[in-house]
Amino acid sequence: FASGTLGGGGGGGGSSLTPAGFTCVGGNVPSAGSITITPIGGVGMVIEPTSPQFCEGDSLLLTLSGADNYDWFEADGLNVVDGPTAWVSPLETTVYSVIASNEKCIDTVDVNVTVIPYPIITVNPSYITTCNEEVTLTATGAFQLEWTPNESLSGNGFGPIQYANPTETTVYTVTGTNSGCSSDTTVTVAYQLEVESTEYFCEGGTYGLPDGTEVGEEGTYIANYVSLEGCDSIVTVNLFEQSTYDFQMPVQLCAGESWTLPDGSIVDEPGTFPVVLQTNTAQCDSIITTVISILQPFTTENTLALCEGEPVTLGDGTVITEEGVYTVVLTSATNGCDSTVTSNVIFQPNYDVAVELDECDDGSYLFPDGTLPTNSGTFNFDLQTTLGCDSSVTIDLTLNPAYDITYSDAICSGQSYLMPDGNAIEVGGPYTSILQTNAGCDSAITVQLTVHPLPDVSSGANDSYCLYDGDIELYPMPSDGSFSGDLISGTTLEHEGAEPGNYQVAYSVTDANGCTNVDQVNYVLATPIEPTFDFEMICNELELISTVSDPNDLFGYTWFLQNELVGVYSNPTYFFDESGTFDLELAVTDQYGCTYSTTEQVLLQNALNIEGFYVPNVFSPNGDPYNNTFLIPSAVSACLNYEVDIFNRWGQLVYSMTPATAAFAGNDENGNPLPEGVYYYTMEILEYPCNETPQLQPYCSGTISLFR
Repeated sequence: FASGTLGGGGGGGGSSLTPAGFTCVGGNVPSAGSITITPIGGVGMVIEPTSPQFCEGDSLLLTLSGADNYDWFEADGLNVVDGPTAWVSPLETTVYSVIASNEKCIDTVDVNVTVIPYPIITVNPSYITTCNEEVTLTATGAFQLEWTPNESLSGNGFGPIQYANPTETTVYTVTGTNSGCSSDTTVTVAYQLEVESTEYFCEGGTYGLPDGTEVGEEGTYIANYVSLEGCDSIVTVNLFEQSTYDFQMPVQLCAGESWTLPDGSIVDEPGTFPVVLQTNTAQCDSIITTVISILQPFTTENTLALCEGEPVTLGDGTVITEEGVYTVVLTSATNGCDSTVTSNVIFQPNYDVAVELDECDDGSYLFPDGTLPTNSGTFNFDLQTTLGCDSSVTIDLTLNPAYDITYSDAICSGQSYLMPDGNAIEVGGPYTSILQTNAGCDSAITVQLTVHPLPDVSSGANDSYCLYDGDIELYPMPSDGSFSGDLISGTTLEHEGAEPGNYQVAYSVTDANGCTNVDQVNYVLATPIEPTFDFEMICNELELISTVSDPNDLFGYTWFLQNELVGVYSNPTYFFDESGTFDLELAVTDQYGCTYSTTEQVLLQNALNIEGFYVPNVFSPNGDPYNNTFLIPSAVSACLNYEVDIFNRWGQLVYSMTPATAAFAGNDENGNPLPEGVYYYTMEILEYPCNETPQLQPYCSGTISLFR
């Protein structure tokens, strides 16, 4: 038994809780009490395997028993947990902890899993050559070492040292094992070569000897060389040429028969069948091509047309003298295939024919003997049919004439020419019409057509004229034509007394080829314009205003002041610097080039006019629509350069006003509002200084009252 203070606990398997089956009541003792705990033993655990270890990189299944519940602590390599079992694959030796419990006890179990690394095997040498001499091989890196194959080893194949004497190049594998974990490596012992062999090469080819030489003839070849292993080697090659074959074999079969090819395959249809075979020694390709043709049963029908009275001999020797259908079955003497011949025997009569013909004499008709007739008449011909049967033909021939006519003709450009066949032609060149006579014979009519150009014509007339130009004399080209149209008399357009409007004049000329060309001109006799204008003067600015109706802006305008050009638009502005009376002229040119003008006298004054001039003495910049600024009347402000300086009662300049600045609005130069009161001003006009202009002096200084 063990005893401890309440509230203690801790340590492997201990607890600070009230043990199962006990009851603690606070305050039942006046001081610290004690409780007796009887241990009943830990959890009896069994681990499988008992000493867990495995080779690095593998996995291991751990299995616990002896408890009801298992709680595995997280650790490296702990992969799959299922109650008492767990798969582990640590990279190094690792301790895994498990809390195991049953209904009475809880305990912690530590499982140490040992990871065994694979041995690293080193052999010396890893590659060596031998020429019938024993070589020593050593290996390190493991407790257990096994060599395979061990037939050419002088030891038993186990241990770090072995003695090898192979009779051929051999690769030995060394397997090293530490605690059941194995790895291996290899060592190569190369052996000297001494070989004699019989070889073959195909006809027309070459053979590559071991020393790299290519030969194409039979013989014995000895090659001495040093192998990659460093041993002298001798290769003797007895070389023979193997013949190859390539031939074609034609085969004829009757329909329904078959043929077996050299490779054993059976064919029963026509075609070319190549079979590639190899010789037994050098496996040289040989080709046997079988060309098979199928002889079909020959069944034919023919017609034997004979001259009347001649006999015919059939294929089986039968002689026929009467018309009819005869069937003969024959057997081929070469291939034995049956053929059937059906002959329709007919007899052609001999002919004695008389005909009457009407033909055209155009070379299209030939006599039965191939000659060309040149005249009408009766003609006899002794002929043979295609079968050689004699026939007599009598032809009563009438040759009807055919025509081939050629002539020239001409038209003027723009005309069309009607050909005999009804086609209309407008371009020059040869044209042929093929017609038929009443007898149906083709006749050709060829027309060489010339198209004459029309003469060049100019009436000399313009598209428009001005009424004030009066009668117009025309100078046409060429001069031997004739005029027609409105207002024309001879070569004169009589415009005197004519009304404005649209008129027409035409000039016609016919040349030596009879071709006529007309120059027709539709022209306008322009309606006269009566120019009128008005003007306005502001200071020395003269604004000119045309009052001519020109809704489409078609007219041109020029203004002259005393014969000097001053404007080229309908409403120009002119600045003058002289006073007096001047002639002002407006010239208007219409869209036809006709110009009309009018002149008036105008009085220009380049002087100061102060009639009605005044300077206001009060203003109220309070934002209402009235008197918000101090303004100089337009007689001065619009025309002259002035400066008005405004001072307060202490003589301080508060604002300067010029044509380039804003009007005085009760603010100083910085825009700050000025107080109400009386202000003083002085005014100076650059063009009219106050000391030289008495009529301005009453206005050159004064007071202004500002009210808000």
